[in-house]
Amino acid sequence: MLEIKVPFNSPIDRKTEVYINEGNILENGKLLNEFQVCNQYTIQGDRFSLAVIEDKPVEIPLEDSMKNMAVIEAIFKSSKTGKWESPNI
Repeated sequence: MLEIKVPFNSPIDRKTEVYINEGNILENGKLLNEFQVCNQYTIQGDRFSLAVIEDKPVEIPLEDSMKNMAVIEAIFKSSKTGKWESPNI
C-alpha cells in the first residue's frame, strides 16, 4: 500500500510524506519519500508568468491537464460501476 499524507493541496506549513506498507494495512508504513514545504500555487503562478514574460511554452502542456482530467473521470466512473474503467485519452 502506498500512502501519501495530504496528496492534494499540500499544506504550506509542513512536508508532504509518502509511506509504503508491504504488510498489514493497520501497521505504520515506512517513510519512502518526503517533499519539502512549498506553496504549489505560487510556484505554478511564477512559472506561468515567466513563460509569458520570456515568450516560451509553459512547462506542462495543456494536453497533460486534459489527460489528468480523463483519469479523474475514469476514477469517478469506476466508483459508480465498481469496475476498472480506462481513461478516454
